Amino acid sequence: MRWGAAGLAMILAGTGLAWQHWSHGDDKGKIFRTSTAQVTYEVLGSGTSPRVEYVNGPDNQQAMAMHVTLPWRMTLSMPVGLAGAVADMTAAYPDSGKPVTCRILIGDRVVRQTVSDDGFSDAACSTVVPAMQQK
Repeated sequence: MRWGAAGLAMILAGTGLAWQHWSHGDDKGKIFRTSTAQVTYEVLGSGTSPRVEYVNGPDNQQAMAMHVTLPWRMTLSMPVGLAGAVADMTAAYPDSGKPVTCRILIGDRVVRQTVSDDGFSDAACSTVVPAMQQK
């Protein structure tokens, strides 16, 4: 199936939806598929944060942890669609009056890190979790 010089077609691959981009020449195109990613949210600091908010699933579903003792860590399997997914978190400033750091890891790799400017500011991190390329 082809639409113009470079087309886009939806195909069913195994149990997941996938898409392939076709073009002229030697380019074989790329196929992407739905998958899951291990996403870890971390809040580094001392004291207690009043709340940590984070995305925990498809369609940007939100979760909140209250009165969190720092450091804090949450790992989850996040569904990743063809357009990718969003990992997002906000950590409220702790009662220690010291800066707080938020980190997002995909697998074991830190992909985003933010440090609050002072001990009275929230720290927020956000990143796109890319769709998995199928070989």
